[in-house]
Amino acid sequence: MKKRDLVSDAKINDYISGTRKRRLLKKSKKGFARVVFSRAGIFALLFLAQVFFFLFFVLWSQTAILYFLPISITFGAVMSIFVLNNSRIDSSAKLTWLFLIMLVPAFGSAVYLFTRADFGNRKLKRQVRSSLENLRGMAYQDPETLIELESDSPETYSLFKYLNMTTQRPVFKGTRVTYFPSGESNFPEMIEQLQMAQHFIFMEFFIIDEGDFFGSVLEILAQKAAAGVEVRIMYDGMNEFNTLSHDYPKRLAELGIKARVFTRIKPFLSSNYNYRDHRKNLIIDGRVVFTGGVNLADEYINRRDRFGYWKDNSVMFEGPIVDSFTQMFLEMWTVYGEDPESPERYFGKYDSYPDEKGYAIAFGDIPLD
Repeated sequence: MKKRDLVSDAKINDYISGTRKRRLLKKSKKGFARVVFSRAGIFALLFLAQVFFFLFFVLWSQTAILYFLPISITFGAVMSIFVLNNSRIDSSAKLTWLFLIMLVPAFGSAVYLFTRADFGNRKLKRQVRSSLENLRGMAYQDPETLIELESDSPETYSLFKYLNMTTQRPVFKGTRVTYFPSGESNFPEMIEQLQMAQHFIFMEFFIIDEGDFFGSVLEILAQKAAAGVEVRIMYDGMNEFNTLSHDYPKRLAELGIKARVFTRIKPFLSSNYNYRDHRKNLIIDGRVVFTGGVNLADEYINRRDRFGYWKDNSVMFEGPIVDSFTQMFLEMWTVYGEDPESPERYFGKYDSYPDEKGYAIAFGDIPLD
């Protein structure tokens, strides 16, 4: 495995200053407006609304509350017993629910029942399962690799069997790995690999925020789309709270870029807002993939100071494991629309590196567990 060194501030500044950046939105709102319309601001307003309602109930219903409290406590005790006896909830989750129900019995019980009912998410789960089934087996498992792995390391083979049982992802050899200890060291390589794209670019990220980082990436994506490269972007719906506009997919479409939003935030009561897509994957031509903790926002390359120095690492894979990441992307992409024509054309495009030692498996969980 190769390791890239940390990149100095001066070097990253020089690199970014020489890269053209594209924006589709005006610069973010500052001050009071940004605070109010941020996730924290909305949650704070909702919390204050609940406090106001509770105080109103206590002050104006002092007689009724004498009857309400015993009923509420009894109902909370019954719900606590129900939660304790529910074998489908793990121990840590039980403790959380018990604390909430005992603290505010009526509210806690209502939230628990609403969450368990899973309103608004059952259809999404069916779509995800269907997508997983339709694309199963696109990433080919070489049987000889399994035989060699079991012979070389029975312990590692047992670990692979467990992971494969959970995610159905193949194990590969001949994979080249490059480790990036920070977003700054990741950024130049990501830009260079994007500039070499000839066939397709698949991006799936939890956070996208316009600025130097994504502006540099977007400029290349627009150029590649204009040149006939297939570009697809998928990002989590939480971005629509305070980083991207609701019509951002349409803005990207004007550049020839296909975009989809995972679990958009809509004004109706639903439990599917609990399920987010936290992946950060970039697949280029089926030959290289970037994955790890680096999102497409300036704080990840320390161009913006939010909480001090930001250190998220990432890796770049070259070789057959790229097929697993391509399959994972298409699984999520097809949840919200038609299957791409002839999906097999995206697979088997990698170069193999027989001199690279070790084995690689992609642990691809889904956002709905």
